[in-house]
Amino acid sequence: VVNGEATAVTSSTATLNVVVTDVGVGAPLITVFWGPADGGITPANWAHSETLADTQTGAFSLAVAGLDHAATYYFTTRATNTTGDSWAFSSASFDTLPVAPAVETVAATGIAATTATLGAQVTSTGGENPAVTLYYGTTDGGTDPAAWQASASPGIVGASGTVPVSGLVAN
Repeated sequence: VVNGEATAVTSSTATLNVVVTDVGVGAPLITVFWGPADGGITPANWAHSETLADTQTGAFSLAVAGLDHAATYYFTTRATNTTGDSWAFSSASFDTLPVAPAVETVAATGIAATTATLGAQVTSTGGENPAVTLYYGTTDGGTDPAAWQASASPGIVGASGTVPVSGLVAN
């Protein structure tokens, strides 16, 4: 049995692909193991496993769900028939995708005639610290960046960030 690559990877799901390359004396029963740590060939060292209902030959796949976003997962496969167990030569790995971050603007501070300090609070990183851009102007541009008059970025933000802006119209 040989582990293929994980496909259709999202922030919480993946499809684990495997190929039975030799059935030996009979089509094997397959157990797929996966988790955030490589458990090797010790079943108890794996966080999750699923034994497929029927014997398998050739290529097949198993869809798994409930994965953590922005995390590395490992998987391997064990084939079992009347002569014993055979494990995939090595475990495979894949990274789940991060989810979209969530950010809220905070009240401007240091407000003067033509300057202010704008801020943002990251309420969820989604698995990786996001690059934050604050848009501002004399009219509300909504969610369309092109509809705003200007923008400024405090850069990559893990919790909160501020950026001073100048050249504002007084009053």
